[in-house]
Formats: sequence, C-alpha cells, structure tokens
Amino acid sequence: QKFALMFAFGSMTLLSSLAILKGPSAFASSLIEREKLPFSAMYLLGLVGTLVATIVMRSFIFTAIFGLTQAIALLYFLASYVPGGKAILNFCGRCCSKSARVVSGRLIRT
Repeated sequence: QKFALMFAFGSMTLLSSLAILKGPSAFASSLIEREKLPFSAMYLLGLVGTLVATIVMRSFIFTAIFGLTQAIALLYFLASYVPGGKAILNFCGRCCSKSARVVSGRLIRT
C-alpha cells in the first residue's frame, strides 16, 4: 500500500509538472479533448480510487485494482501525447496477451 500511495503522489507530481510546462489552461483543455477524454477519465478514476482505497479504506485488494488501473491509464495517457503511441501500446498488449496464453496453455498441460 505504501508503494501505491507513493506512485499516486508521483503521478500527481508528473501531471503538475506537465501543467506547469504547458500552462495550466492549455493542459486542462488538452485533458478534455475528445480523443484524450477516456484516458483522462480512467486515469483520474484510478488516481482517486488508489488514494481512497489506500488512505480511507485500507484495502489491499482495492488498492491493487485501482493502482493497476492508474498505471495502465497513465501509460495510455502519456502515449496519447506521442504520435503513434497508442498503436505501439496496443501492439505490445497484444504480444503480451499472446505470450501469456502460450505460457498458461503450457502450464495447464503439464
């Protein structure tokens, strides 16, 4: 839970630095652009969920779920600023899922 809390604070620091570099109003308007809004909303849900699950609920399971949601959303959120970034992440995700299926299939057979 300590890691999730520090990761959430680190993520907020990263977003604050991006807001300072781009300007707060420009950054806020880029967060609500049509193609970035799902990633922004998922990231915000993961961030707030991580903080609530860690500080208020003290639930390891919810902290893990929201922490993973936050990490994945942060990757997609940052990739949405790079041309072709989402396509690369989707490709990596497909490769990882194929590898996981192969490994799990071999484990089940043995």
